[in-house]
Amino acid sequence: MKKLLKFTVCLALLVMVVVLFTGCKVTGGGSFINDLPCSDNEKCTFGFVAQGTETDGDWAYKGQFQFNDHAGYKFHISNMQLLTVFGPVADFAGVTKGGDIVNVTVTDMGESGAGPGDYILVVVPGEGAWGGAVQGEIKIH
Repeated sequence: MKKLLKFTVCLALLVMVVVLFTGCKVTGGGSFINDLPCSDNEKCTFGFVAQGTETDGDWAYKGQFQFNDHAGYKFHISNMQLLTVFGPVADFAGVTKGGDIVNVTVTDMGESGAGPGDYILVVVPGEGAWGGAVQGEIKIH
């Protein structure tokens, strides 16, 4: 068990080093049923790309995020910033045209399509939070 733990830690560190020195791209799209407590279990749809690249020690971020909870709240962000990637989890953020800050956490379990494990959490302070198992795909490249 200790060898497996050491291997997992070493692999996670290697992934972090590769991401830090080469950049990373995270893409996804599909739908999910909001399963957070106090939700109305509404169907939500989303699509995004978030990318960070490093050139000579300077980081550049770009991307977009589209979200619709089909209960009246939807937004588009045209400038996403990739914040962190650690193994199968990526966190990124952006600001809507209306000035709302959006924080997104996605998990890529490596299954394409409706495979088990891919998850998204969207948090907009003051507006709400939505999260659920993805019917679609999330991919950390």
